[in-house]
Amino acid sequence: MRYTIHENSENINDNDREFIDSRVGLSLSRFNNITSSFDIVFDKLDNGKSPLTSCTICIKMTNATDIVVTDSANSIQQAFLITLNRVKRNIERQLKRSKGSRLGPSLNARQ
Repeated sequence: MRYTIHENSENINDNDREFIDSRVGLSLSRFNNITSSFDIVFDKLDNGKSPLTSCTICIKMTNATDIVVTDSANSIQQAFLITLNRVKRNIERQLKRSKGSRLGPSLNARQ
């Protein structure tokens, strides 16, 4: 899967890039045919106590509404995992809505 990483005031090392690459491949490869672009943006947030890393994932869908999810955590990997899980749930919800009601064995729509 092709994706773009944008680093706004946050430096990403090789280990983090490798982690992101493996997670994107494992988690979102099944949605390859319904996504057109995938952007990941990292930013550093300073809340006064301890710095947080913000991760924003923007996915352009081919036949549905685009998905934008933002979350933050103490590290790049944590922020990315939290945001990625939310993105997967959003994509699955959109797919479920677009399929409509399921037909049972008797060909009656289930409620």
